[in-house]
Amino acid sequence: SQRPFHRTHTLFFNETNSINIMMVSGLLDKFTMLKQCRHGAASLRAASRPGAIHVMVIVVSRGDVCDRDKTKAITQGVVTQLRSKFEGHVDIQERFFLLDCRKSQSTEMVKLRRYLSQLKKEKLEVIFSFCRLFG
Repeated sequence: SQRPFHRTHTLFFNETNSINIMMVSGLLDKFTMLKQCRHGAASLRAASRPGAIHVMVIVVSRGDVCDRDKTKAITQGVVTQLRSKFEGHVDIQERFFLLDCRKSQSTEMVKLRRYLSQLKKEKLEVIFSFCRLFG
């Protein structure tokens, strides 16, 4: 969500189904975090075709130096607003992750990997079920 990379990131968005990680800093205030996440979700919505499933998981970095309770509260508020604004367009996951990204084997990092793996299985099953019904 760094401004110089916005145009580059849109090259990776396409109209097919996807699981997307929105990485934001835990040092951001609520307004800035919401603005960055809203931009990512809006980009997904704009690149999407009707019926496509786009999932967004918010991952908050800098968990080692931020006020964890404050950052969790801010992120929860951002997730709530995004889910309301993009309902029916982008599946903003209610669960988010606060990480110290320097530690690849931390408990939270392992939970994130498991969550993404489970999401992939669930979303693929939805797609395959849809194809069996209408394919």
